[in-house]
Amino acid sequence: MGSAIALTLGGAVACVVLMLAADTGRRGEATNASIGYSVPEHVKIDPELRKRANQILFRHCATAAVITGLIAVLGAPYALGLIDADISTAELVIAAGMAGVAAFIALLGLERIKQL
Repeated sequence: MGSAIALTLGGAVACVVLMLAADTGRRGEATNASIGYSVPEHVKIDPELRKRANQILFRHCATAAVITGLIAVLGAPYALGLIDADISTAELVIAAGMAGVAAFIALLGLERIKQL
C-alpha cells in the first residue's frame, strides 16, 4: 500500500509541476528569464522564435503531464484501497518506464528550445 501511495502522489505532483511548465509556454512566457527558462539571446529577440519556443515548451510539457497523470491513475485504485492487493513489480516497472519517458519528453523540449 505504501508504494501505491508514493506512486500516486509522485505521479500527481509531477503532473501538476509539468502542467505549470506547460502553462508558462501557453502564456508566452517561456523566454522570460524571471518566470520562464534560460534561452539563447537570439530567441528572445526574434518574435517568431519566441512563439516557437513557447509552443515547444507547451507541447512537450503537456505531453509529459499527461503521462505522469497516467502514472497517478495507475496507483490510485491501490492507494484508495479499491484493489485489495499490493501493486505488482511489473506495474512498478511500467510506471518507472513511463516516468522516464515523461522526463525525456520534457527535457527534449528544453533542448529543442536551446537549438532554435
